[in-house]
Amino acid sequence: MTAAARVLCVSHRLLVQFLADHPEAREAWQRGKGLGRVSLRRLLWKQAQADPAQARFLAKHWLGMNGGQSQQNENDKAVVLTGGERIKLILELQAKVRGSPPDRATEPDGTD
Repeated sequence: MTAAARVLCVSHRLLVQFLADHPEAREAWQRGKGLGRVSLRRLLWKQAQADPAQARFLAKHWLGMNGGQSQQNENDKAVVLTGGERIKLILELQAKVRGSPPDRATEPDGTD
């Protein structure tokens, strides 16, 4: 919000107070933030379809797939995947989306 205050040439405190005093402005602010997040997610998703590194970033940050992530198998028993196994699965899924074989040059070496 500080950056927005700078763009509007007002203090951070004034912008916060204005939004607190004007519910319609606060709602518009929240809608705008939501639209910005949607735009960013769409952009990241587009990049992830072409870039394995971006797909891994999204898996880690959006799906929380970092450090011993569990996944349910068909028998509903938790399966713990290593970082390398998760990345390999992401690459395989990405290849299926693209309709091409996984990029072997970027496959993990089993380390996080």
